[in-house]
Amino acid sequence: MNINAQASKCLEKCPIQFKTKQYDSVYKNEEEYQKSFTDIIKFSKSIKVSRKKNINCIIFNKQNADGIFSAYITIKYLKKRHNGNIDVFLLPLGPHSGKGIDFNLKKDKIASNLEGKNIIIVDLSYNKESVNYLKGISNDLIIIDDHSISKNALRNSKLNKNSYYIGNEKHSACAYTWKFFFRKMKVPEYVQIFDSNDRSLYLSWLGNNRPYFNFINYRFIHNPHLKWNNINSFNKIEDFINNANVNFAKFVGYYYDEVMNNIKEQIARNARLAYFQGHPVM
Repeated sequence: MNINAQASKCLEKCPIQFKTKQYDSVYKNEEEYQKSFTDIIKFSKSIKVSRKKNINCIIFNKQNADGIFSAYITIKYLKKRHNGNIDVFLLPLGPHSGKGIDFNLKKDKIASNLEGKNIIIVDLSYNKESVNYLKGISNDLIIIDDHSISKNALRNSKLNKNSYYIGNEKHSACAYTWKFFFRKMKVPEYVQIFDSNDRSLYLSWLGNNRPYFNFINYRFIHNPHLKWNNINSFNKIEDFINNANVNFAKFVGYYYDEVMNNIKEQIARNARLAYFQGHPVM
């Protein structure tokens, strides 16, 4: 048995509670929270199951938990609909806020994989040029995002309004994505945690979930050994969600955070001015 498994077994029946600062929760209780997805549920109902089921390309924000877990939820839905056997093109990208079409979309190997695909974009804001480009080369295009800045670009694009949902910034993209695909199911706790942290909802019934969130960030989101264009990386997330010991995740996440802050302090304490190729740097 490896050290992680031993530690996890020891902590299995030892609930860990961390002190939490008192903030005003955006929702007074979980019941109110679960009832706050009226608009995305309405949008979900307007999209036929066949459109959702036929998605075979996911473009998502690779830079944070919100984007990666939005992609994970999409994969989870497709696996359920296809009995675990899916063939999907995964395209992890960063946000594009400049003018013109995102150059990443026009790279030869990427462009050829996008042609004729049924694409969903989650947690990424695109300008109208990029949206029109994707609309033109794809067979179908759906967008789910939580950034209201996207609304103007999409209104001025060629994409029909029944093909995109932009939230009111009261939830994260992964929470909206969950309700888009699983509208009859409650938002699970792990999605609530990402939602609360991403949108500063301070969901009081979750307690201090920062250590758990830190664990996810270091073990998965910013893990250099995981490649988000490979479905095997998402399988590791699935295994964690289905089998993980939450107490172990909180325990490790707490010390991740402590080590990170200690390193920051050491860097700040030992920083000194130097010159690199004539330029001042710290």
